Amino acid sequence: MHYVKLIFTLMLAVLVGACGESTAPSSSKNEAASTTEQSFVESKKRADFGDADAQVNLGLLYAKGEGVPQDFAQARQWYEKAATQGNAQAQVNLGEMYARSEGVPQDYDKAMEWIQKAAAQGHARAQVDLGEMYADGWGVPKDAAKAVEWYQKAAVQGDEAAQFSLGLSYLIGDGVPEDSVLAYAWLNLSAAQGNENAKGVRDIVIPKRSQFSSAQRAEAERLSSNWKPGQVLRRESESASAAGTLAGVVLEKHLAAVCEGRSIEVRKKNPTISELNDLLKDNRVLDVPTWRFIQRLGDLRNLCAHNRDKEPTEAEVTELIEGVAKISKTVY
Repeated sequence: MHYVKLIFTLMLAVLVGACGESTAPSSSKNEAASTTEQSFVESKKRADFGDADAQVNLGLLYAKGEGVPQDFAQARQWYEKAATQGNAQAQVNLGEMYARSEGVPQDYDKAMEWIQKAAAQGHARAQVDLGEMYADGWGVPKDAAKAVEWYQKAAVQGDEAAQFSLGLSYLIGDGVPEDSVLAYAWLNLSAAQGNENAKGVRDIVIPKRSQFSSAQRAEAERLSSNWKPGQVLRRESESASAAGTLAGVVLEKHLAAVCEGRSIEVRKKNPTISELNDLLKDNRVLDVPTWRFIQRLGDLRNLCAHNRDKEPTEAEVTELIEGVAKISKTVY
């Protein structure tokens, strides 16, 4: 997917041209430098006392060379201090350092370890990173379907980069069935947040596809205009059962990821939502109300996936999808 993005970006650069950069007045630069130095002093004081957010900020300043000489070794040390406290931003920053070989030998195993921890906490950028790693086979076997799962987790949170990647996945049928309507809808959401590449693919690439009709474009526009955070886009022609079943798969994957992140042994090869839920409760990750809530979601998923005699109501499917979004953000 990384290479697909590069190709689309190059295509768009040829079609629409490159934009120039503006420079800030020197007085603004001096003011910014003074503010950055002050930020470093304040962050250092709080970081020395164990403040994880300050440690992350200090790591960023060292990584960018703002207020201090650039020093990736110092950046890594401060990220590690915050990451071991469970700070998701530090975990993803540290993982990206290992993936990009910034001040450390490239190590995709360590990158995956830290990025997975952040992704399991619902960190959108980490989820996008994880999707990219699966899409391109960086440190893991290539798995386009897993890449889409992680893109979708971040996309439903409103992450524009994830929405762009998910749109491309649907456009070329990578990890999901090819679907120009869903591609257009996700790209439309990304473009609305200022992603110029998403706008270009939406406006230039998709319309050139002969099978993309005005009716399909109208459907895609409706899907994106009615979207709310936490929702997975589904075609108007799809059944409620299909949407609920997909939400159930997302929930299963998330609970399995939480177990992995917590080093909880899962003995069954294909555990159910109920079995994963019980494991998390038995290991004191979940309290009883949350366990019951997930049990309810599991029942709704079974209604969607296994009950052929009864179609779930729109309200039940909505309850399931919104419940999965809530668990994805609060259980990690």
